[in-house]
Amino acid sequence: MKRLVGIFFLTTYLLAATSCNQLLKMPALIQHFIEHKTEHKSLNFLEFLHEHYLISQKAHTDHDQDRDMALPFKVPAPMVSVFAVLPNTAQQILSLSSKLISFVKEKYPLPDNASLPAWHGTSIWQPPKYLA
Repeated sequence: MKRLVGIFFLTTYLLAATSCNQLLKMPALIQHFIEHKTEHKSLNFLEFLHEHYLISQKAHTDHDQDRDMALPFKVPAPMVSVFAVLPNTAQQILSLSSKLISFVKEKYPLPDNASLPAWHGTSIWQPPKYLA
């Protein structure tokens, strides 16, 4: 059962977040090749791929532009990347409560303003001085 769930999630991720969903259009590629093969008997598969993928669309004029654009990897498909981070909630609650309890038990003294020099925060904003 775990294996089937793993395969399901991997397939869902690959089809949604990568260009692997274009592989689902392979039957359209084969069917379109068969259509061209009936028109041009001497056409082989590599020539078909060269004609549809490597030659510019202006040079490829067989009046089936809509069918050509339905082939795989012809049009850049929008992809969605979704990343989910699910923390272990029981561990988070325990660590959060222990930090809160330890923080409440200890008192930290606030620094006295008199212990800081007056120039402490302003010296970095002064331009460098030339010492001769």
